[in-house]
Amino acid sequence: MKPFASAIEQNVQKMTREVLRPPGAVPELEFLAECTKCDLCMKACHQGAIRIADESYGLAIGTPIIVARETPCYLCDDMTCISACPTPALQPLDRRDVRMGAAVINTRTCLAYQGQTCDYCYARCPFPDEAIFMQDDKVPVVTDKCTGCGICEHFCVTTTPAIRIVPAQ
Repeated sequence: MKPFASAIEQNVQKMTREVLRPPGAVPELEFLAECTKCDLCMKACHQGAIRIADESYGLAIGTPIIVARETPCYLCDDMTCISACPTPALQPLDRRDVRMGAAVINTRTCLAYQGQTCDYCYARCPFPDEAIFMQDDKVPVVTDKCTGCGICEHFCVTTTPAIRIVPAQ
């Protein structure tokens, strides 16, 4: 029984590091236990940001995820994904209190850090000067108010995004 439990723990740890969950998601192990895979949050998302995890996600198969580079969370005013969830998997909260993850900047590949003019991440952020600001009007700096919505990663102009979201859990 112990090896099975270890495999589950490893899978949960992997999901915690790699999977961006919808706003209001409870911690990963609890999320996996609460989510019924009903797809209601995905259907309620006006932006089409929520997708369903395929078999490559292991234990998370069938659960809602967000792939920021493809379609970020736009932090809708009414948070329809949360209100559509019939379980405690997604907890109600104000859009400014969302902490799906945090943006991390790769200063070696970020154009602004290489001396080029670029502020796409800052200009697209739903909370500029709060979640991200431009230090000396030149380089972006992420703060602890970052919601992890992924808009910055989505709009980053580098082929491999120089800014990416690391899941909060």
